[in-house]
Amino acid sequence: MQFTKAHGCGNDFIVVDARENPALRLPELVARAPRLCERRFGVGADGVLWVSEREGRAEMTVINADGSLSEMCGNGLRCVAHHLLLRGRLGEEGEVLTGAGALMVRAALTSDDGRAARVTVWMGHPRALSARPFAGAAAPLTTLSMGNPHAVSLDEGDYARRLALAEGWAREVEGGVNLSFARVRGEGLELHVHERGCGWTLACGTGACAAVVAATARGLLPPGRPTRVSLPGGALEVRYEPGAGVWMTGPAEISFHGSVQGDPLNLI
Repeated sequence: MQFTKAHGCGNDFIVVDARENPALRLPELVARAPRLCERRFGVGADGVLWVSEREGRAEMTVINADGSLSEMCGNGLRCVAHHLLLRGRLGEEGEVLTGAGALMVRAALTSDDGRAARVTVWMGHPRALSARPFAGAAAPLTTLSMGNPHAVSLDEGDYARRLALAEGWAREVEGGVNLSFARVRGEGLELHVHERGCGWTLACGTGACAAVVAATARGLLPPGRPTRVSLPGGALEVRYEPGAGVWMTGPAEISFHGSVQGDPLNLI
């Protein structure tokens, strides 16, 4: 099995292209994803990205580290756009099909060797914006969908205690939920994300978008202005304009290319 290891702000992925692995099928890859993502005995990653084609367009399928499927991954989509750009299957602007629909991407290389790129993604419109109580929270969290479910905490005074409640809160929502813990810092946000199917991550693109939407809805950020979101693995730029949607810009980098020798269904 041929693969590319890539990351966006430290949110790392094993990118597996159907064109480069004609004998491999998605259900087989899903079954092996937890072993591949294991950091001591596998390749190590937050998830696996399956790049295929449908109706003549590139399509991304997101497999979480625990083998569950996710509708969308913002950092992952930037990595897939970079992958497709290098292979001539995507121009500087194009669409990629995802579980959240067809999303527009703009990608440009930022290194001479092609290992780094900067990618902007139109993330679509936030949906189902509401407030939801969680056990032990003095105030409800803002819940919304960015193609996948998010709950955003913006309570500055209760920040440390809320971080400790994350794993319990994730189990309160049927099917799981991505939990974003955000604090306003100047004109930007500081963010930590507990990701559904993965746990704490160095970065989460959809989480950054959800946090900016929630902060804008609360009046903590002005609409339409680019916002720097600082995560443990780096920074993303997010712009939310109600009625027009959400744009996210950030890096995508290739760590290495690799292969699993022998039967691709017996990876470890």
